Amino acid sequence: MVSTLVVLYVGIVAAVGLIYAAGPERLMWGGVLLFLPQVILALPGLVLLPFALWRARHLSWLLVAALLLIAGPLMGLSWNSHQTTDGIPLRVMTYNIQLWQRRNVPAILKEILAADPDVLCLQDARDAKSTALSTYLENRNVAMFGQYVFVSKFPIVDSTVGDISYDGETHTYLRARIDVGGTEVVIFNAHFVTPRDALSPLRSPALWRLGMSEMRQNQSQRMRQARQLVEDSRGITGPLIVAGDLNAPPASLVTRMLTDRGLVDAFSAAGRGYGYTFGHTLLVGRPFLRLDRILASRHLTPVRARVGGSSGSDHRPVIVDMVLPARSRGE
Repeated sequence: MVSTLVVLYVGIVAAVGLIYAAGPERLMWGGVLLFLPQVILALPGLVLLPFALWRARHLSWLLVAALLLIAGPLMGLSWNSHQTTDGIPLRVMTYNIQLWQRRNVPAILKEILAADPDVLCLQDARDAKSTALSTYLENRNVAMFGQYVFVSKFPIVDSTVGDISYDGETHTYLRARIDVGGTEVVIFNAHFVTPRDALSPLRSPALWRLGMSEMRQNQSQRMRQARQLVEDSRGITGPLIVAGDLNAPPASLVTRMLTDRGLVDAFSAAGRGYGYTFGHTLLVGRPFLRLDRILASRHLTPVRARVGGSSGSDHRPVIVDMVLPARSRGE
């Protein structure tokens, strides 16, 4: 009996791994599982492990391998050494500050001041200048539109509003060009459609069928937004950064569209740990999803990436130290 359960469990974990490798949104269940705490997958294995060691020791290594697969690739573990390279340093921070929670503005400002980014990309930041953030904004170069705010220590050459609308819903992103030591770096500040509304009906058995339909539509909307973002970046041959609340974990097809464009996820390349940015208000104070992301083109080298604190917003900020190498300038 124990042997059968071990083989069944290992088979399920292997199947999940294959679904993630192929692109989780290709299957409805994969798309749902993508937004759940991945540690849930490990719980049955942890319960089985002592029984396997007792009654099916010859299969226990399979169980341990499955648990390592979950704790590593499936949960998105990164473990990189901090790099050093010559060039112009650039610290980029992305932060969904959910400014409608006005009581949290002091904590948000504390996070920003502690990170001291060269370039700050804010989402859900409407009317930021009417809050305690105004003094901070006054001392830097700023570009704003709707929910988006760019704050830069470097000169902002220009900014452009991009269109990532879907199904009749108007949705935008903000693109800016900044002058970093004589080299123009293009930064996209984006906030893709949230999966929250699509996932909510899944909690009710009576609405399950409706929820599955909404989830499929929601996944399609987010992928269309990513596809449009990639299309808008086609003509950019120099340094490019995509930052924001992408509402897409690293394993998603949304991420794959961006990495296929030649962008590298900065935390995966230079971070340590899981880098989770969302969920700490839902799961006993611990985040379980990496939705807020910074991706960069080959012209920039991420050397260190980390996640900030949780006191300011439902989203933790992402802070990445990059270097613009000499060979990238003027390309």
